Amino acid sequence: MRNWLKALLIGLCSLFMLAGCAIPGLSGGKNSTTDSNESVESIIDSNESDSSDDVAEEGYYVVKFDLCTTLKTNKVSSQEVEEGDVVVKPSVGVIGDNPDRMEIDSWYTDAEYTNEWNFTMDVVEENMTLYAKWVKKFAVTYYLGDEVDVPMYTRYVKEGSLIPYQPELSDGYESNGFFTTAMHKTPFDFNQPITEDVNVYIHRSEYIYFSGKMIADRFEMKAAMSGAGSTVGTIEYVDEGDGEGYAKLNFGYSTAADPHALLQNVTVDISASQKLEVTFKNLGKATSLKFYYLNWLPDGSYTDAPYFNEACAYTYHYNTDEMNMDPTDEWVTKVFDFSSILNNGVSNWGISATMISLRIQSGYISENPEDLSNEVWIKSIKGIPDDTYTSTEDSDRVAGMLQHDDSRDVENAANAQQDVLGWIFPKDYSLAAANGAQIYEKTNGLLFHSDFRAKEAGVSFTLDNEEINLDEKTTIRIRLTNYGYSNKIRLEYRNSYGFVKTKDLTISPCGDTPESKVYVLNMFGEDRYEANLSSLGFKYDSVGVDNAILIESIEFLDFKRIEIPGVNMNDKDAGVEGKDQFWTEVNGVSYAYNGGSMLDGGTDFTVNAGGYVATDVTMTNRGYQSITLKYKNAVGITKVYVALTINGQEMVYTYDVSKDVKQPTVNDEGIPVLEIEAGDVKANGDWREIFFPFNFELSGKVEHVKISFEGEGSITMQEIRFNMDKNSGVDFSDAAYTNYILARDWDGEIISYDNSYSAATISAWYKETVDSEGNVQANSGSLRYYFGAMYQGANKVGEGNIDISDKSKIIIVYNNQSDINKITVGIGLTDVREDESWKEDITQVFNETSGKVNTLEIEQGMAEGEWASVEIDLTMFNTLSDGTDGRAITEVLLHQTNPLSTESFMVRAIIVI
Repeated sequence: MRNWLKALLIGLCSLFMLAGCAIPGLSGGKNSTTDSNESVESIIDSNESDSSDDVAEEGYYVVKFDLCTTLKTNKVSSQEVEEGDVVVKPSVGVIGDNPDRMEIDSWYTDAEYTNEWNFTMDVVEENMTLYAKWVKKFAVTYYLGDEVDVPMYTRYVKEGSLIPYQPELSDGYESNGFFTTAMHKTPFDFNQPITEDVNVYIHRSEYIYFSGKMIADRFEMKAAMSGAGSTVGTIEYVDEGDGEGYAKLNFGYSTAADPHALLQNVTVDISASQKLEVTFKNLGKATSLKFYYLNWLPDGSYTDAPYFNEACAYTYHYNTDEMNMDPTDEWVTKVFDFSSILNNGVSNWGISATMISLRIQSGYISENPEDLSNEVWIKSIKGIPDDTYTSTEDSDRVAGMLQHDDSRDVENAANAQQDVLGWIFPKDYSLAAANGAQIYEKTNGLLFHSDFRAKEAGVSFTLDNEEINLDEKTTIRIRLTNYGYSNKIRLEYRNSYGFVKTKDLTISPCGDTPESKVYVLNMFGEDRYEANLSSLGFKYDSVGVDNAILIESIEFLDFKRIEIPGVNMNDKDAGVEGKDQFWTEVNGVSYAYNGGSMLDGGTDFTVNAGGYVATDVTMTNRGYQSITLKYKNAVGITKVYVALTINGQEMVYTYDVSKDVKQPTVNDEGIPVLEIEAGDVKANGDWREIFFPFNFELSGKVEHVKISFEGEGSITMQEIRFNMDKNSGVDFSDAAYTNYILARDWDGEIISYDNSYSAATISAWYKETVDSEGNVQANSGSLRYYFGAMYQGANKVGEGNIDISDKSKIIIVYNNQSDINKITVGIGLTDVREDESWKEDITQVFNETSGKVNTLEIEQGMAEGEWASVEIDLTMFNTLSDGTDGRAITEVLLHQTNPLSTESFMVRAIIVI
């Protein structure tokens, strides 16, 4: 740069200073660099556009910008502005070091800063220069609670300004003030101008506090998840002055009772807030206010599961005077005892450390799309201490059991027991080994106990010999008492080939009085259940306290007849005299079990002319598609007649067992194709099968079965089986078939199957809660079956759904030994897209106001083995009677109605015809 130009610019800067333009860096202090050529060059760079005499077109004026600083900034160009128009405010940023955090505060028309320019209102009427006025910025750093090493956040304010009082900075907690030190002794003075960098220490309460403003700012409204057509509501803050206000939550139009407001991405310490005090007004018709919470334990794991569920929920039922409130009514304040909700003997809220999400749900279903009356106002949610429910210790009942019994009593009890094939405790206590658990020798069994929330704790037993042959001993009978809350235990067996297999066993959780119960597992057809047994064990996931199970005995028994839909003749006891489980009428027939392996058994029938066998049965045939005879080794027998007496009428099927096995034919592509029609003989390994369509016109309970023969000779038969069309429902009566059924329970788990009943178990739960007014609220259990492979997260549809375009009835076959006399049935529906894939929404679900449920009376106190059925007329459902093709059932929900009970009932089939 030429020396004469530098001299001229230095002179101009002196004139600026004399004129009153305060240039940062030229006025002394640590930024003063008057003698530095580099600083003068920075001014040139910053004001390069102002160094020329710009001439505007006619009707336009030139506006120049004097940055008045030695700081290096981005270049700012002059602007040509039409007469009467406004100036665009230039964007100026400091490049490089800026230790005093200098920035432009405002612009003026004169270097003395007497006339401030308003870029929004002021207009240009002549050529002009605007002068930048700079200010210092100071850092105000906020620290929350005791976290003095990690600032909550930092804000920058200009010199001499005030910072606002912001109690909401205690996000999630009630503010106890702002202080100048971490000791929280000297309050911070919000009326003192900021003239230096300062720290502000926020002292917050240890208890939860959600103000109305925080709720309005942080919660997000969500439409009802289970109701198609629902709309998202609104949330707004209403300021009443003096820092008071409330959140106005309108839950929108809702076709189901679960619209909600959702708080996410918080980490609020709740260890001191066992109860919540909520101040509210319910301006609508909602009957309940429900809270779902998602919490962490101190170790960072989820309290129950990484999603909202009923184990982490609290429901408040409004009193009559707390519905349809007027805006002028007094606020209602209630204390909700979140810790009182026990799950598996433990309060999930009480043992939690941190809340990470909260859902507020208003229980109301809108009457029509214009009905937006579901509105709740919340002024505050405050935490209240109460450590009553934080303990995870075992009950006195279980704690008193955790010791060994007297050795003499144990010995006497052991000597008194008989030998069985398996284990009887305490006789075989020495064979037991604990895995992540403690075991105790008791006179009435072996007790194993695991710690709170232990995973896969259990006990195992190893054989020193090979006396248990799994091929023969296909039934396991276990007697145990469950003192805890888990409803599942895992059986693990290893055979002499080294194969290991696990099988989940559904057990009864402990009630008020623990009971010794027997569980029977028919292992017929189980994978790798073969050869000799080498070890057996139980694994158990702790879900709460009282994780104690008393195993009294484990017995291995001979093969027992398995309940199938039909008649099973594969029974080792079939030929034993005096057994009335088989044929009670015998004429010209002798029979005996044919021996062989478990899968190669059956009954050998030797027949004279006109011979037959018959028996009375208790069996339902509702909804079955076909009836199949499975047989082999037919010598001298040409036909088998199967006569079924149903509702007093006889139906006869004729099976020609003299026919040859049908062979495949070759199609046009040269591929062998086997097309089996009714009456054809089909090969199934060494066995033969013949099927006939079942006569739906004559259906009900089968009362009598008679099998007669044409010819003289012998034949081996294994079963006469009813077969259900897989598109006509779910058949729980076949143990083998249930492995392929992906029906799910309420929580999305695969259904439990009870081999001893050949049916699915509808396990109920019952609990009572007491509200703040002392009123007892009873809640019953329910269970939902999703058909097919449909349970995929939020997408509850799939290939297993049942097309009901041409169906008119649902039949539920059940056995109810309890006192439950009514069940409510809900049906979920969906449509099919043009590409024949299932839509992802359920268009019709369980709720009591839409006419989409049916309450059915069922028989009570039924005997074991007795089955009944109830029907649902599908034409009563409005979306089925509109003539639309492509309707499909996605789910069936069964819900206890009256009385509420802890008992269970069995379902053998859900049939759609």
